[in-house]
Amino acid sequence: MNLTDRQINMINMLLKEKRHRAVKYYADRLNVSDRTVYSDLEKIGIVAEKLGFQIERKKGVGIKATSLAEKRETKSIDELTPTAMYGVKERRIKIFELLLFGGKTITYQNLADTFFVSKSSIHSDLINIREYYLSSSSVELISDSQGTRLHGTEEQFQNTFVQFNELIKEHDMKLDVLVSEEEKEYSSLVKYYGKELVERCQDAVYDFVTNNLETIAEYYINSILNRLIILVYRSSHGHHMEGHVPGLELTESNILLNKLATSMDIYFSHGDVAYLNKHMEAYKMKERKDEEDYTPIIEIILNKLSNMIEVDFTKDQQLKQQLAKHFPSMIYRLRNNISTENPFLMQIKHEFGLMYNITWFIMSSLEEELRVLFTDKEIGFITIYFQSTLDRMQMSKRVLIVCPTGITTSGLLYNRVNRILPPLVMIEVASFDKLKTMNLRKFDFIISTAHIRVEDIPIVVVSPLLNDEDMQKVSNFYNSTFILKEKNDIEEVQHGLIKMKKYIDFRFVEFGCDYDTSEDWINDVTDKLVAENFVDEGFKASLLEREKAGGTDLPTGVAVPHGNPQHVKKTVMAVYVNKKSIKWNDGNIRVAIFLCIAKDDMNYVREILGGVYNLVENKEVVQKLFIDSHMQTFTKLLGGDNFD
Repeated sequence: MNLTDRQINMINMLLKEKRHRAVKYYADRLNVSDRTVYSDLEKIGIVAEKLGFQIERKKGVGIKATSLAEKRETKSIDELTPTAMYGVKERRIKIFELLLFGGKTITYQNLADTFFVSKSSIHSDLINIREYYLSSSSVELISDSQGTRLHGTEEQFQNTFVQFNELIKEHDMKLDVLVSEEEKEYSSLVKYYGKELVERCQDAVYDFVTNNLETIAEYYINSILNRLIILVYRSSHGHHMEGHVPGLELTESNILLNKLATSMDIYFSHGDVAYLNKHMEAYKMKERKDEEDYTPIIEIILNKLSNMIEVDFTKDQQLKQQLAKHFPSMIYRLRNNISTENPFLMQIKHEFGLMYNITWFIMSSLEEELRVLFTDKEIGFITIYFQSTLDRMQMSKRVLIVCPTGITTSGLLYNRVNRILPPLVMIEVASFDKLKTMNLRKFDFIISTAHIRVEDIPIVVVSPLLNDEDMQKVSNFYNSTFILKEKNDIEEVQHGLIKMKKYIDFRFVEFGCDYDTSEDWINDVTDKLVAENFVDEGFKASLLEREKAGGTDLPTGVAVPHGNPQHVKKTVMAVYVNKKSIKWNDGNIRVAIFLCIAKDDMNYVREILGGVYNLVENKEVVQKLFIDSHMQTFTKLLGGDNFD
């Protein structure tokens, strides 16, 4: 009997718990009902004895896993679970591990016998590994009459180990509740590379950082540590980088490797030193020389962003300096197929989805000129710079205090207002006479000691001495207008529908679709778009590359796939609603809105994306507008019928 991923997770939880826990405890952590937990416990009970434990139930107390052997040390699920008990994802990770760490040719029959599944299941597993676990910079998965194996250069192998590490880290993060505090001290890499090797690499990297660098981001440290662990592991097994680059004898990379070579008795080739040196440059642990001047391209990016957002980013010197500092290492990483960690990526996608996708459109339009292919992680970093700048601009409000000519009174007003408004708010003071000659449109609101008439600018009238009641009045106005401004969901939806209508072609709107996989869905829709001459043949490849670099699925059950604008002939939006949910990257999706935006329409990206996000950010709106709807209703809504 094959256990599901959830049931394996539950076994891990049971084995880690030292005391009885209520069923609800497990239900909450697995995000399922109590009834589902009871059902899973029945199935786990069938195989528990084979795994060396039993489930003990105490009425009114809860359940607990106890070892069948006295004084037996509880083992991990990897040690206890027979290969027949792996879930589908665990089996694929295990097959990937066997191919990568074993380095041998394996037949379909060997794998089928090992995991007690059919050869057709193994075939599906290998297709999945090839499509989702490997990339253009990794090794090639070859299956022929001799068997299945990985093939590539040593650099491609080490890139593949990086991808494997990211895979197991992501998988283990989902099981974080299962890991004891003692095990959390070490990464999930220990069981693959060995405790001594991982600890020695950690010590070497942190010693280097402490002694040679003033400041460096933690994610850069983690990235170089990941590469170093893999390099040391491969070198210890006799695998080395090729090549000889003069002048590397005294580099920072040699300092690290010399220490490890001495302490672990491992030989490192000149190619190994050059390889680590390249990555230390990429992760800002070594100063790069002969860097290109990216000022012109940054100006182009900020102009594009300003036009899309309708906010002027071109005069923000702080943003320009940040990008100028970030770009050289980023471009170097992308041109050398060097990945980096971005621990904020999921949060960025969820909280700043609109800015993230606008950033992706802007940067993808410059890929050819920059000779790179952007990844979701790098787009995430740039999004942070843009979003923080936008937040800073929106917080920086301009306030005009209007009062009589008395200097004492105006000074009192200024000081009191300055105490209750945020530090970034800029305050100016003007007399009634001066008011007539001022450009008032640059102010966000006015505080006045008398009733005055000014068009289109909010005015808060206060007493000349600004008493406590007046101060509360000013504070409440600022918060309600600029900080706590609430959205009207119905208005947002109507606005989104209006924006969407301009770009909808009903040849590409379908409800009640019957797709089984995201691949079928993408292939069918993009083929239709090519056939109707809206996109060229390269659009599908660019869309698939975008999905592989970072999925476009949202937590609301909607995917918003889009390809590179250079492959779009005419801007169009395609809406497809499936009968059932299907797996789309990390999410389960029933609605896919394909965005095809031509280069000539790049200035409308914000309008298009903003309209779409108004419709898909709220799960209830998605349910009502798409899931519980049909073609006729959707058509009426686009025609102007009310959404309520």
